[in-house]
Amino acid sequence: MKRTLAIVMMAAVILSQAFAQYPAMVLKLGHIADPSHPYAQGAVRLSELVKQKTGGKVDIQVFASSQLGDQKTLIEGLVFGTIDMALVGTAALTQFQPQMGIFDLPFLFDDRAHAFRSLDSVGMDIGKALGKGYQVAIHAIGDHANREVLDSYAAAYKTHPDGIALRNRVEHAQIVSLEDIPRFVPLRLIASMQPTHATSDMNMAEDRIGHERIKGAYAWQRFLKQGTIVAGGSDFPVESPNPFYGLYSAITREDHAGQPPGGWYPDQDMTPAEALRAFTLDAAYAEHAEKTLGTLEPGKWADFILVDHDIFKDPASKIWNTKVLQTWVGGKQVYAAKD
Repeated sequence: MKRTLAIVMMAAVILSQAFAQYPAMVLKLGHIADPSHPYAQGAVRLSELVKQKTGGKVDIQVFASSQLGDQKTLIEGLVFGTIDMALVGTAALTQFQPQMGIFDLPFLFDDRAHAFRSLDSVGMDIGKALGKGYQVAIHAIGDHANREVLDSYAAAYKTHPDGIALRNRVEHAQIVSLEDIPRFVPLRLIASMQPTHATSDMNMAEDRIGHERIKGAYAWQRFLKQGTIVAGGSDFPVESPNPFYGLYSAITREDHAGQPPGGWYPDQDMTPAEALRAFTLDAAYAEHAEKTLGTLEPGKWADFILVDHDIFKDPASKIWNTKVLQTWVGGKQVYAAKD
């Protein structure tokens, strides 16, 4: 417990310093389901410390979540929450590296990672989560990993058919085989995607995976046109938490210098309305919160910002540099720019 609290104190200092450059921010912090667990207590304490150290500028909202495979949580059950698992990076194939024979395509890197657990066990744990009524989110970046995730969901739905209605997600859905993208529809999966990944990776992605496979990478319009909900996010701390960076990337597919002119694979650009919806209403829908968040209308929390220009009318090149003039949370003003 002492070690956990020491880490919390250090994290509070780091977070407070990291967000000092931003005008105001509300963050969400997940903790495991058991409120008596040191991690859960640490999450709550961290939110209190950061709010104190930033003079209330940064407000951390703590919510319940769990790692898939936490058997104690699965047995006791959550009142609400999301089961989260990484199939890529810590548990299976790394980015840009499918297994030989899966796609009849040559390796561009001979540097495969190995799964720490069998896919059968992953499918069983998904089933356990669905059986308890948990929404499941699985991280997958490479095309092989995404295929394995889709296969695992399909297998789990056979034994837990009601689980298909829980708004389960694939986090990143970054590089997906063209033949696998349509599978998101019957599986009713949400593609939780981070637009800045495209503009961060565009200088090297195609060199790694080739011209054909890049067609299913960062393929926002392919998902949107088939009716798949795309929930926008930042993947902080991998990318900046600034949502205007994400909106800019989604709309232009250019870097902040305007390169490449016209955007990288611009056929996958989002419209401004699609991008804003991905970061607001559809992100809220992905966490079962669309009745209280995501739009401004009677009966919902009045969480909103005022900005220095109209992102729908002004040139898209200005979006990433948008400045916040006021921040309101729950109908209460929590920030106002000095000038």
